[in-house]
Formats: sequence, structure tokens, C-alpha cells
Amino acid sequence: MNKFRKIPIVIEAMQWTGINTTELLHWIFLDIEPDATADGFTEKTLKNVFNVIPGDWIIRDPMGRFYSCPSNIFEMDYESVE
Repeated sequence: MNKFRKIPIVIEAMQWTGINTTELLHWIFLDIEPDATADGFTEKTLKNVFNVIPGDWIIRDPMGRFYSCPSNIFEMDYESVE
């Protein structure tokens, strides 16, 4: 059996704090539900609908696609780069 390592990639990400909604939405141009509040909002992609809560990260991958990631998963998978 061959073994493989995931190729490291650099992503852009912004954590939603619950108070930076306008900044976040301007960055990603999300189609959100009109009832977005400080408690959460809905992210619609071509394939899925995600509920985003404060503390979650929004990631833009190298292909320009956006998706949400819970904070605990983000911290396990990513580290800051210069």
C-alpha cells in the first residue's frame, strides 16, 4: 500500500465573531437568509446549505470557493502563515 501526504496549501479565512457580519459578507458576497442575526446565518453554496454560528471560520480555497468550518476543526487543520 502506498502512503500519501496532503499537499499543503495556503487558504484565506476569516472568523465570524457575530459582530463582524458586514465585513465578512462583503468579503465573500454570500447569499444569506434575510434573518441573519448575531446568533447565526445560513450559507448557501451550489451543493449545500450550512448554518454558520459565531466562532466558525469562512474559508476561501485556492479555487475561489467558500465554505464554513467549525473553529475546533479549523484549529486542528490550519496554522497561521506569514
